[in-house]
Amino acid sequence: MFTRPEEFIFENFKSMPMWVRVVSYFAILLVVIYGYMAPKYINGMAYIKLEENGLQQYLKSTPYNIMRDGRAIKLTTNEEGLMSIPLSTIFHTKPIKIDVFPNGYAGSSKQVEIPLSNIMSGEFTLTYIEEKDSMYVTSIESIDVKTGGFNFIKSSYAASKPKEVTPKSIRAYVFQSVAEISKIDISEIEKDTLIADLLISRSKTSYLYAQLEDTFKVVVWSEIWNEAITINDLVKILYIATNPNAVNNSALQKINELSKFQLWQKTELPN
Repeated sequence: MFTRPEEFIFENFKSMPMWVRVVSYFAILLVVIYGYMAPKYINGMAYIKLEENGLQQYLKSTPYNIMRDGRAIKLTTNEEGLMSIPLSTIFHTKPIKIDVFPNGYAGSSKQVEIPLSNIMSGEFTLTYIEEKDSMYVTSIESIDVKTGGFNFIKSSYAASKPKEVTPKSIRAYVFQSVAEISKIDISEIEKDTLIADLLISRSKTSYLYAQLEDTFKVVVWSEIWNEAITINDLVKILYIATNPNAVNNSALQKINELSKFQLWQKTELPN
């Protein structure tokens, strides 16, 4: 009497007809190869898209939940909108459902399905349109073969990009970008204007920060953006990010290291 399936196969394999052995061998070989090659994770890019002009930017540090074996796992997108979903099995027969919170609270939850085609390819794009209160999944639009990463879709906002990076040009660009995304007249925006008074959603704030990073070619952690209270704080963060020597501390060369010492808040901007 055989106690394990493999014992039954080993003992009876030689007595099987040749065609059965050949088919069984290739079936087992295909399963093993697929097990090695099948994605263990599926990677996606999360974006917020503006309905008014079709431009989009990545959703920074946006929470999303997935269910695994009856348990909810909470994850967040990274600073460039990248999200990664672990697969519980290599053989998926139905789409994966995820709950995304584009504005950070339960009431903003959007449930979307990752189709089997995207699970098999291991890649997908998630797009949120706040004005329509809708979210949908498509295939990744491009992969950067050279770097092995994603070609982030960073469309420029309507604000004119500064030709040179100075506190004055940064301030002008920030003011113009804030005015356009908040629908507030630029004459009503001052350097001491509170970001909370702009009354823009978390997802659109994410769009604003991502656009500022894209324009000035820097990456700033969401934890640092979240420390900003006024419009002038945004200018300070961008100034230090583009001028790492702006703070008199040679050991601190990155904006992401400045926050824990709160040095950026003490920095005086030159005229």
